[in-house]
Amino acid sequence: MYKLTNNVEIEIVKEKQLSAIPRVIIYDVEICLTACNSVKEMDYEISVTDGSDKGLLFTEDNDMFRFDTQDHLLTAIYLDYSEVDRWPDDKFELVTKAKKIVGIPKLIQPLSFDLEPFKYRYCVPSDSILLGYGDILLNSQEFTELQIAENVSLLFNENNLYCAWLIKSPEQFFWSIK
Repeated sequence: MYKLTNNVEIEIVKEKQLSAIPRVIIYDVEICLTACNSVKEMDYEISVTDGSDKGLLFTEDNDMFRFDTQDHLLTAIYLDYSEVDRWPDDKFELVTKAKKIVGIPKLIQPLSFDLEPFKYRYCVPSDSILLGYGDILLNSQEFTELQIAENVSLLFNENNLYCAWLIKSPEQFFWSIK
């Protein structure tokens, strides 16, 4: 069993991935992993799915993980990325050596929950990697990389708790919102 937060459990449906292409929206400091092509479509997607959100008027500072209301599989992710660039100490090498799984999360119990964005980001130009992480990653010793889409992964620590996201070749995903 894996966890997005201490109270939100997920299971992994292996060998399945999201078909959406990530989009890095520059003006909003947000990374969207969705099949939607416009703000209107994104608003609709958020309204017909379960999971974490930004509150009624988008006033809460949360990352959004959206799950289908029928099969409870992950359908979209909207991540804020920090403007605080920080080297993740000695953890980056552990991240690159993480056990890898291909699959997508399935919410065990459909519910609404808060998921705070990570405090830090680290861009590794030589490896073309963008890493979003928080203190949980810095206090962890081992990682599992869950690849949910081509070049997009979620990282879980030795306690199976979500602790970072990872995007490979992020420069290919810059997108202008309509």
